[in-house]
Amino acid sequence: MSALRAVGPPRPWRLPGRAPAHYNRPVTAPARLPVHVVPMPHVHRAALAVTLGGGPRVERPREAGLTHLLEHMLFRGAGAHPTARALLGAFEDAGEEPDAFTTDDALTIVVTCAPERLGRVAGLVADVLLRPRYRDLERERDVVLEEWLGLVDEDDRLVDLDDVSRALAFPGHPAGRPVVGDRAAIERHGRGALERLRRRLVVAGNVAVAAAGPLDPRRAAAALAPLREVPPGPRPSAPPLPPPAPENAAPRTAWVPFDGAPQTDLRLTLRGPGPADPAWPAFRALQGVLDGGATSRLPERLVDHGLAYEAWADLVALPDAGLLEVHVSTSHDKLPLALERALGLLRGLERVEPGELARGQARRAHAARRRRDDPEDEAEWAARRLLLGLPRDRAAEDARVDAVTP
Repeated sequence: MSALRAVGPPRPWRLPGRAPAHYNRPVTAPARLPVHVVPMPHVHRAALAVTLGGGPRVERPREAGLTHLLEHMLFRGAGAHPTARALLGAFEDAGEEPDAFTTDDALTIVVTCAPERLGRVAGLVADVLLRPRYRDLERERDVVLEEWLGLVDEDDRLVDLDDVSRALAFPGHPAGRPVVGDRAAIERHGRGALERLRRRLVVAGNVAVAAAGPLDPRRAAAALAPLREVPPGPRPSAPPLPPPAPENAAPRTAWVPFDGAPQTDLRLTLRGPGPADPAWPAFRALQGVLDGGATSRLPERLVDHGLAYEAWADLVALPDAGLLEVHVSTSHDKLPLALERALGLLRGLERVEPGELARGQARRAHAARRRRDDPEDEAEWAARRLLLGLPRDRAAEDARVDAVTP
């Protein structure tokens, strides 16, 4: 277990579940780009999601933060659209403004559009991935530096809970590095480095495409043809995670002062199975017992009892492991009691009542109903699962969690 105590505003971060245990296994370059279509005939918009492996897990030491900078620069003009304004205007004509984000092992682009304009959107995304112009690098570098400044203090020390806790969980490993990188890396990266990384990442073995909405699978696959220009190539290898610490090892801890913060934020991080592990459904069920809704243990026994302003638990699904994060925001004077209560709740997971699991099952059913109207979420989830070789049947995934017993 790694524990983090820090003072400062929380920045909740959710990493979508993804990736099998064979993450580092060599991948044969496929002849065709993997594509998946999720028919949702009852909705009125379509969504396209493209996910490619990237981020700290596949970056070389001098490439720290380069995937995140590439994510920004891909939209500074591409193909026949020489400027960011022209490119984003073309996206708006075809659909909505694209959403892009980088996580520890992936770069994802999601665009929503009318179903009949899916082909136009696919063409624009193909331009972004294959024909970026890298205009205004210095201007975008300043934007990324401003983003990085929000994660550090005046001495450039990390104060972001996600970054500090990840460094504790995986010391000295790429998975423990910030997605944004550091100041020196952000200032060092140039167009040549961006293009070399793009060529390594934008290959068929490292890209997955999913579309969701009121789509006919065959017609949608034809509309996505522009993305089949992605050249063949294998997925870049990634170093395996370090083994968990021995059971008798002391927790790794960090205290990060943050002057003027009105509350203390506490983060407890525990390592567990990943989404390809048979124990993953039980790990998900335990997270729901801790924080599945207002009647679950963390909000009821910390927030309702006046020990914390906020308390939540979430799972981080890494390619080859899972992390359970327990977060508590409390007043400075209540920190010792809040920590004691949080640790007590973790120890209390040895005893789980059937009623708690039943409430978790009901919450998952509610979430499934919400997803039926959210093509963006369905496309993004399917693209990640497709890229990393995991089943794409969400109902079956939930059913495995529902089958977990005390």
